[in-house]
Amino acid sequence: MKTKHTQGEWDYCPTQIDPKKHNFSIITNGGTSVIADIYRKRSWDGEKSTEDKEQSEANAKLIAAAPELLEALKMLMHPNDMNDISFELRARKMAKETIKKATE
Repeated sequence: MKTKHTQGEWDYCPTQIDPKKHNFSIITNGGTSVIADIYRKRSWDGEKSTEDKEQSEANAKLIAAAPELLEALKMLMHPNDMNDISFELRARKMAKETIKKATE
């Protein structure tokens, strides 16, 4: 299966472009390429809008971890290797580290 998404390690950083519109950018290639912007979540209660920067950052972390989450899932989908205890330990370690990156 050919990978179609942007290759390389993804990360996130506070936006440099237009902080009034979005909080974070998803970057790759050591920060030289922006592949997505995370816009501020706005809620309207009829009187005022509120923003949730913490949730925007959590969304950015999850998106930035997507390629590694995909690789961890692919690794777990190799049933021939599941009888190999060292493979299982590596797969679990990779999944644990990727979940941590996506959520902390």
